Amino acid sequence: MDQALVAYERATGSEPRPGSSYRTGVRMWHPVEDVRAFAVQRRRGTLTVLEWLRSLAHRQHFLVYRWDDPAPSLAVNWLRARRGARKLARALR
Repeated sequence: MDQALVAYERATGSEPRPGSSYRTGVRMWHPVEDVRAFAVQRRRGTLTVLEWLRSLAHRQHFLVYRWDDPAPSLAVNWLRARRGARKLARALR
């Protein structure tokens, strides 16, 4: 389901199109937050690298990224990388 399209259609007063099909066994994945969560759980000793990799061994659906429209994902990740670089620079001062 293209949630952005549904939101746009609702915002413009259009009737959202009914979904035609969907894939089962697909999980939504946000890599940045997942890596952060893994790092915390790894430090606590509640998750091993192998367990984390096994959790990724299924079909993934990225919340932002689309192969046919990568620009939003690139923009989001660019902003995150810039913010992270600033935090790191402040921490190293």
